[in-house]
Order: sequence, then C-alpha cells, then structure tokens
Amino acid sequence: MGILGIIISLALIIFGAYKGWHIFPIAVVGGILVALFNGMNLWTALMTNYASGWMSWAGTYFLLFALGALFGEIMAATGAATSIAYFISDKIGAKRAPFAIAIITLLLTYGGINSFVIAFTLYPIAVIMFNEAKLPRALMTAGLMLGAGTVTQTAMPGTPSVQNLVPTSILGTNAYAAPAIGIVVSIFFIVAGFLYIAQQQKAYTARGEVFVPIPQDSVVLKNNGEGIREEVPSFFASLVPIIIVVVLIFALQNVVVALAGVTIALFFGCLSCYLLFIKRVKNIKKVINTGFSSSIMPLMNTAAIIGYGTVVQASPAFQQLIVMVESLNMNAYVATGIGVNVLAGVTGSSSGGLKIFLNAMGQFYLDKGVNPEAFHRVAAIASGGLDTLPHNGAVISMFAIFGTNHKESYKHVFVLCCLIPIIGTIIAILMANAIYPIG
Repeated sequence: MGILGIIISLALIIFGAYKGWHIFPIAVVGGILVALFNGMNLWTALMTNYASGWMSWAGTYFLLFALGALFGEIMAATGAATSIAYFISDKIGAKRAPFAIAIITLLLTYGGINSFVIAFTLYPIAVIMFNEAKLPRALMTAGLMLGAGTVTQTAMPGTPSVQNLVPTSILGTNAYAAPAIGIVVSIFFIVAGFLYIAQQQKAYTARGEVFVPIPQDSVVLKNNGEGIREEVPSFFASLVPIIIVVVLIFALQNVVVALAGVTIALFFGCLSCYLLFIKRVKNIKKVINTGFSSSIMPLMNTAAIIGYGTVVQASPAFQQLIVMVESLNMNAYVATGIGVNVLAGVTGSSSGGLKIFLNAMGQFYLDKGVNPEAFHRVAAIASGGLDTLPHNGAVISMFAIFGTNHKESYKHVFVLCCLIPIIGTIIAILMANAIYPIG
C-alpha cells in the first residue's frame, strides 16, 4: 500500500503540473497521500518531514537564487545580455538559437556554474535571440536542459557537477573516472540532442508557431514587445562579468565549500557588471528590487517539491524500495542503472537517488569485484534519467524562470533529459561490461 501511495502521489503531481496547477498545493497533497498510504502521522509528515525539507532547501539556497536572479537582471538592464545575444545571433545565425543556448550552457556548466545561475543569466539572452529568430519559447528550455542536464551533469569526465563528485567520496575514485565511457556517452548525448532539437524546430516552423512575448520579457524587449537593435556595450566587455564568475568559482573551489564559492562569485559578478556599465543603469534600486523578487518564485517552487521528496524518503515504503534494489540478483552494472534511476525518479533528485544508492550498495558491489571507475561512471550517468520527471525541482524552476510550463515544454525535457539519458545509461552499461568485466 505504501508503494502504491507513492505511485499515486507522483501521478497526481504529474497530472496537476500538466493541467497548470501550482506546484505547491499539489506537492502538499502528494505528501499527504504518501503519509496516509504509509500509515505515517499526518502532522509529523507535514510539519516535520515536509517542512524540514522545504526549509532546508529554501534556507540553504536562497542567497544563490537571489544573486543569480540579480546577476541576470543586471546583465539585462545594462545591455550586456543584449550584446552577447546579438553577437551570437550574428555569428551563427538567429535560426540556430536553440543550439547556441545549448552550447553556451555546456561551456558554463563545465566551467562550474550552477544550472540555476545559468538559467537566470541566459534568460534575457535567450529572449532576444528567440524573438529575433521567431522561434517558440518552448525551445528555449530545450537548449538549456540539453546543456545543463546531460553531458556536464553526469557523463563528461572532469565535470564539477554534484552528480560526478558524489561517487568520489564513496568509491574512492576521481572526477575523471572511466573516461572512455564518459566521452562516448557525452558524444551520444550531444548528437542525439541536437538532432532532436533540429527536428522539433523544423516542426514548429512548419506549423507557423513563433515567439510570443510575455510581461516578464519587457526588461529586455522594447517597443511593445518587438526586439530592436540598439546601442549596447561591446561583446567582449559584456563577457567580463561572466568570466569573473567562472574564474572565481574555479579559484575558490579548494578554498571554501562549493556553495559559498558560487555565491561569492555571483556577488562579484553583479558588482563588476554594475561598475563596468554604471552609466547605463538608470535606476539601480529598481534593478535590485526586481532581481531579488524574481528569485522568490523559482526558489519556493523548488522547495515545495523538495518537501514532498523528504516525506517520501521518510516513508516505510521508501525503505522497502531500498531493500528491493539491494536484493536485485543481476549484473551489478545493470542493477546500478536500474536502481539509481528508480531512486532518482522517486525522490525527484539525481544527486539524492545517487547518494542513497551508493551509500546502500557501494561497498557491497566493490566487494563483489566491480571496478570502481566503471561503477562511478555508470551510476553517475544513470542518475540523470528518471530524475527529470515532471516533479523535478530543477525542471519546475527552469520553467518559472523562462516563463513557460509543463504543457508547452515538458515533452522536450522528457526526450532530452529522460529518454536520451536512459539510452546513454544502456550504452554505459554495455561499455562497462566490455571494458571493465566484473570479478
């Protein structure tokens, strides 16, 4: 009954998201269903489990979200974002906007910038590019999620993502574990993702669907929603704040904890952008107020679903799922691919599902003779599959930042960040068995 409750609650959240319900009420109702089906104390489930998960996320990441939103706002208000967008559009062609967003995201995430920060930073750039290209808003999130949710999240050797670093502390590996597997799967992700985006762009164009501005686009689109060419800072000067953020994140990685390093980098990114283009900022109070206020909704939306995931993890049924995964009598790499995917899907968190699985099964499989590097890479890649179901916090936040919704955009996220990564996991499993046979 407990597992049934989890399944029903997930179905409710997915259905509600597609129907346009706000994530907060459906996440709370989902948590209540999990508690009732698992015989949990309802008050404890809501006021202890749900509330603790909600507060932990919101309290930990509020400054990151606030400074990330402010950075994006200042980049837009100073014209720096517009300059970058015009330069890229002119160099590669406006019609390739989705690919440009994906490539920029890949480079920035491999540089260590958090995907939430990138979303805030790229939003004003994407709005200008997609408006000029006359491409629908839904494809903006396709490019972003391909860049942030595949190659540099789980597969590419050396990537500084949490998903690539969690296995190092448990398995004794490093960030470059099983490079051949990682590189092959990364190439697959890029090729498959680009082919899919190209096909979807062609389909949108054939249907005559174009970019439709919404009120939150007004900061970067002038003249009643029509993008116009205007005097902007130079492209290279506009890149300086972003470069400062990337360099500081790298420089601080062994000095302070990762979250603190990113937060400090963002602060100086905001400050440098303002000082570089101070004459272009007519009302700094408005920019700061807008930036901070625009961070609230993505932060709250993500915290709402994290609270639900905390209730799920506290339920007896979830512990049963762990036991079921542990009892899988099959090839270790296959079991890892399935187990990590299931746990990441249930929790709505790739890093959460990965950590739970490795804590429970890591030493068990190492004792069985599994190669730790192959184990690391297969587990990391597997964590990026079912984690991106509609209740995933990052998906909800990206949609809020880009002004879209599940009905318009989730199909792209599913293909790019669920279906393609699951195929990538299969490739990783086959390569692991061929290159690093067990025992």
